[in-house]
Amino acid sequence: MRMAHRFVGLIAVFSWLICAGGCDLVLCKAPPTESHGACDPNLSTCDGGPADPAPDTIIDVAVDIGVFAPDDVPARVVLRVPNEGRLHVADDVVLSYLARPPASGPHFVEPAETGYYCQPLNAGHWVHSLEHGYCVLLFDENNPTAAAAKSLLSLMPQFFPPSPNFGEVKLVVTPFNNMVHPFCMVTWNRQFYLDEIDLTAMTNFYTNYIDRGPEFIP
Repeated sequence: MRMAHRFVGLIAVFSWLICAGGCDLVLCKAPPTESHGACDPNLSTCDGGPADPAPDTIIDVAVDIGVFAPDDVPARVVLRVPNEGRLHVADDVVLSYLARPPASGPHFVEPAETGYYCQPLNAGHWVHSLEHGYCVLLFDENNPTAAAAKSLLSLMPQFFPPSPNFGEVKLVVTPFNNMVHPFCMVTWNRQFYLDEIDLTAMTNFYTNYIDRGPEFIP
């Protein structure tokens, strides 16, 4: 708990130092390079994992998202989201998911790397990151609370703790609009909504669920 509070304080100090005078300048991660050549242009699917849903093997206190109406999904509850497979598809395929935001499913060959993306990143990239055990922090730019937090959000990939298994931070931050709450943290088969920035809750979710995707790799 002491380390969590120390981390929260560190984030607050850096945010103040960078934007104390009010600034909109943040470091934007470039999106993954398109890789149409990785797939046969005449095919809609590539290699990768199976298209069929896979059983959820994580044992935790998550609540099935299906018990809630779509507009009544609660904040501050770890939600279990039905699996949608993990097939690779060509990056010009228009993806469709049952869950919104997705927590599994078909995805592009190129995953998203750790960083803050100023423009909404195609889910096909960051769903692949989920498969690798990443956490994705989504924020709704149309929500005033989330829009006002961009400076703080842009710093999180720099100061979230690294994976204990691989020694690197596994956090993607990107806009994703029209959600039921301003913020949503996503890992493979899991969602965690928030109505405000709560760094302790965010880091707890992150540390509990990174490296738990179907592919145990950096």
